[in-house]
Amino acid sequence: MSCVINRRCRNRQIAASRLRHLNLTGCHHVTDDGLVCVAAVRPLHHLTLRECRQIGDAGLQSVASSLHDLAHLNVRECYKISDDGLKIIAQLQKLRYLNLWGCYDITDAGIEHLSVLHHLQQLNLRECDEITDKAVASIGSALLGLQRLNLRGCSKITDA
Repeated sequence: MSCVINRRCRNRQIAASRLRHLNLTGCHHVTDDGLVCVAAVRPLHHLTLRECRQIGDAGLQSVASSLHDLAHLNVRECYKISDDGLKIIAQLQKLRYLNLWGCYDITDAGIEHLSVLHHLQQLNLRECDEITDKAVASIGSALLGLQRLNLRGCSKITDA
């Protein structure tokens, strides 16, 4: 599949398929508009948008409004995702895995939005430089089913 899916969704067969896993790692030309086509793949359970650097909060809205069964979301190094994007991600109630590695604009306020994701088992916040101990406390008190948490490179988190 071509990484260029923005203008006309040439691959309409994808939307009609039984596709459950879609990996668009490094597809630098995929934009928020292109995610409208991806969101049409209703049985999708795993979506990887790693290094899709044109994807932002608006693209996440397309995903969250359509892919209610999504269990795995990887938006590593999608630099345009903000706290508003995390509020949108919080709509994905069946999410078990979330990778936000290198989403630099995420703050403690954004992490608080994730407190409703009761099925979340793995959360990767590596190199999310704006989160602090407050985010860790929020995660610890709300995400009781969390089994793996990566905070490596989060420079504002202390030993406290």
